[in-house]
Amino acid sequence: MTQLSPLVAASGRFMRFGARLSVDPRRVTAHGIEHVPATGPVVLVVRHYHHLLDGLGLLAQTGRPLHVLIGLDWISGRATRRVMESLARGCAWPVTLRGAEDRQGERRLPPGRPSAYREEEVSRYQQRAHRQCIELLHHGRALAIFPEGFPVIDPHAVRDPRSETLAPFKSGFARVAVGAARRHGRHVPVVPVGIRADEHDDRKLAFVYGAAQEVTGCTDVDALIAEMHGAVTRLST
Repeated sequence: MTQLSPLVAASGRFMRFGARLSVDPRRVTAHGIEHVPATGPVVLVVRHYHHLLDGLGLLAQTGRPLHVLIGLDWISGRATRRVMESLARGCAWPVTLRGAEDRQGERRLPPGRPSAYREEEVSRYQQRAHRQCIELLHHGRALAIFPEGFPVIDPHAVRDPRSETLAPFKSGFARVAVGAARRHGRHVPVVPVGIRADEHDDRKLAFVYGAAQEVTGCTDVDALIAEMHGAVTRLST
């Protein structure tokens, strides 16, 4: 089945409509959007700069249904956890969690508010999100992933300043693309997306879409990670 369910299709249209109302196209611009295929599976590998505007910009600019892999370990309350997971299901957005090693040096805001998720849940969420991402690509959907794992501007946590433009990439996006290509039996385009922020205004962003790499079931995961990290870095500077 390649068609979105009525609920997911309606949710996707609502999200894109809301994003377009929220984003000023004079302040959040798109360059190279023609590199995103109009149909078929595609993975957008995106720099994570702003906790909110990154997702809104992608939704407003992409002229097709878009699913976003989201991390929810920043949530503190059980009620908020249920609401956010329900919204994610309605949009068919996979939910993952970052492990303790990915949150080293992170100080939550406000202090003393523990995550609504337990450490022993991390593996289960990561495995389920991996399967859901491959399933979406198998059905010809567009999927956005932020492989750094956390944004530069984040109201939920304070971290040490980054010494480079991009943090190291996690391997999940590459394993998803290769796994989907293997299951799908044909190439899966992977599109790097850089984000350039105005040095005087961190809410003025330019999204720069690069040329797609065609990933197969035999593509080397480590090589793909290195290539995409380099491409997204170049597009972001």
